[in-house]
Amino acid sequence: PASIPVEVDRDGTYEFRLRRWPEAINQPISSAANVRVPANAYGGTKMVQGKALSVVKARLQVADFDKTIDVTDNMLEAKFAVTLKKGKHEIHTEFLDKDGNGFGVHYLYVRRR
Repeated sequence: PASIPVEVDRDGTYEFRLRRWPEAINQPISSAANVRVPANAYGGTKMVQGKALSVVKARLQVADFDKTIDVTDNMLEAKFAVTLKKGKHEIHTEFLDKDGNGFGVHYLYVRRR
């Protein structure tokens, strides 16, 4: 899984939202969304078709929290609520297919509740 170092500035409950596509695209995790990508070094862009993935689970590990939840075909994101203590932590995230193969979580949104 990917690893992201973070420093929590105060104890609290934090909401983690794992997404494959950004909020602006608003497509399900497993979908083959159309996305705008750079076309050249001069600032141009083009639309490309993303690849559909058979994601069935999402996993989040941070501090002593380690949970995997089911992902349905229509889910836009996987949500977790985690109680964290002030200090340094490592965040690990991944999406999984039915065979346990991992895929990157491209967008991670975190906010303190």
